Amino acid sequence: MKRYVLNTLPNDSGDHEVHVSSCYELPSYTYQKDLGYHFSCSDAIKAARTTHSSANGCYHCNRVCHTAEVEVE
Repeated sequence: MKRYVLNTLPNDSGDHEVHVSSCYELPSYTYQKDLGYHFSCSDAIKAARTTHSSANGCYHCNRVCHTAEVEVE
């Protein structure tokens, strides 16, 4: 399991990126929301979308979940 972090500041596309806590593209601490530990990036995005509907995976550390078309049940 990995620990995930949500960027509460949207990017240029309006997405709030979900990062693995070890990602080199993490936002400054001020804009981090801890999502806790999850088995997959899709689970982390599901958790993030409870408060930020435009959550999307980081291109660098969550490429599998990067596109907005990711289906999260």
